[in-house]
Amino acid sequence: VVVFDDPVTSFDDHRVTQTHMKMIELSGRCEQIILLSHFKEGIAQFLQTHAFGNTYDIKLITITKDAESSGLEIGDKNNFLLTLHDECREDIIDFIERRIDRLKYRPRVFLEAELSYRFGKQIREHNISNDSLRDRIDGLIDNGIISNAVSVNLHRWRETLNPEHHVFPGNDIEDQRNTAREFIRFIFHDLVPIG
Repeated sequence: VVVFDDPVTSFDDHRVTQTHMKMIELSGRCEQIILLSHFKEGIAQFLQTHAFGNTYDIKLITITKDAESSGLEIGDKNNFLLTLHDECREDIIDFIERRIDRLKYRPRVFLEAELSYRFGKQIREHNISNDSLRDRIDGLIDNGIISNAVSVNLHRWRETLNPEHHVFPGNDIEDQRNTAREFIRFIFHDLVPIG
């Protein structure tokens, strides 16, 4: 049994990949390799490269903690690999589909991030301001990236999801779910560039 304790935390990308390759090579000569780490990105890179579609038996074990003690639990590799944006999307969808009764993430934050991901190239090319969500939406319409109809809806969602309006925290839960459902429908069906 070989145990590695945070072998790649401060390495550059090339050395991380090389270290992971050496660990895989070593796995053929030992009974078991245990990799201990709090460096999520390094573990995620290792899992993405080696844990799916390969013959290696790789298990993700996470430390769980409650008010009284800590324990070990087999982790879900797919959930572990979710980005914060992915987690936010899944949270909203789980809320809509009644798997949870309270949102962990704010839909407004998801909207801002989604615009940055979806239109990142155009935002950069046209030097669109990131000072405020209003300015970003106006920059997208002014540069012909989204239609006027999409911008009107984006501004409506910007206002609806403003924290001051408390649309999600204060309303009836069914109203919250309906609002979240319409928001997700807009994001994945209507928020498209021109052309």
